[in-house]
Amino acid sequence: PFIVKWGDGTAEGSHIPPNSIANQMVNVMDIYTTLAEIVGVQVEADQAMDSVSLRRILLEGNTNEVRRLMPGFGGGQYYLRDGDWKYHQEGDLEKDPDRVARLFHLGSDLGETIDLVNDPAYTSRVAVMEAQLNTMLAYEDTTNRTTVVPPLLPDSSVQIDADLDG
Repeated sequence: PFIVKWGDGTAEGSHIPPNSIANQMVNVMDIYTTLAEIVGVQVEADQAMDSVSLRRILLEGNTNEVRRLMPGFGGGQYYLRDGDWKYHQEGDLEKDPDRVARLFHLGSDLGETIDLVNDPAYTSRVAVMEAQLNTMLAYEDTTNRTTVVPPLLPDSSVQIDADLDG
């Protein structure tokens, strides 16, 4: 959760409506661009390149998705969030063909205890998320950015053959 309060907590005295909820994926790096936009400071092109402004969500209650995919990486481990789905990969696809991959559905398995990566019902989901993650990593190698503009990403409208409830 990302909790924000700006004002005295009343509807009249707050910039952000009290008790408002936005079901959005955000990242701590988004604070930089958000604050810059709120105070009217131009962010240099080579700064905060993966930061996305949350101003419209916070101040206007905009519910449009600002970030559909959320990459993460560190220490040779990479992950990608796509809604309730989380794909986790240890090692680089190009450099390590024996990399370890995992797939979790956080909507039904928040503790990440049920790895679906080898379940045949999720083969297409794994393939798409792996391609998305590796597109982001390749993009980062050439641009120093991981926030890829949507047209560069493989389509994530995957037909899922399995029912998570059964």
